[in-house]
Amino acid sequence: MQLEIACHNRNLSFSDMLEAIFLSSSESVNCISFPTGVISEISQEFKEHSKFAAVIDFPYGLNDTSLRIHEIILAARRGAKYIDLVISNRHLENENWRAIRDDIKHCSTVCKSNNIELRPLIEYRLYPEKIVLDLCEYLHTHGINFIINSTGTMLDDLQDNVVMSYLIESRTGVSVIACANIL
Repeated sequence: MQLEIACHNRNLSFSDMLEAIFLSSSESVNCISFPTGVISEISQEFKEHSKFAAVIDFPYGLNDTSLRIHEIILAARRGAKYIDLVISNRHLENENWRAIRDDIKHCSTVCKSNNIELRPLIEYRLYPEKIVLDLCEYLHTHGINFIINSTGTMLDDLQDNVVMSYLIESRTGVSVIACANIL
């Protein structure tokens, strides 16, 4: 099991970032996810000792693919090791599989050329189980090894999260990074 910290708050202060970085080193955290714009504020010394992910198009995934690609390139230049790409809620809601495939294909190509792992992010609670599993199966057949199951912006239930994570992993082969806003 991996432990990660997601710091996606738009009002994230520099002291909040430092607190997350120091917490990650004291608790053996594998990765810290920040918005792309703040990764440039992290000093090179921290980047050499910790892994950072850039969350792209958070929280709804509504941007055009070209903007998402630009953000991936910026994240790569700023030292991100992972890209947490929010799957378009609009495309998933409309079951526009072609748009999702094209977006993933282009974003994945840019990630691979920058030696960065792409980790799609989906808000599983918004969709029927079949759509979530179909998406994960498609992602796995196209070289995606991990998916993040929630943006953390919706109230979640621990049992639901665990059950869906189990279903995704056992039925599709994609490993789940569980993320939840659980009270």
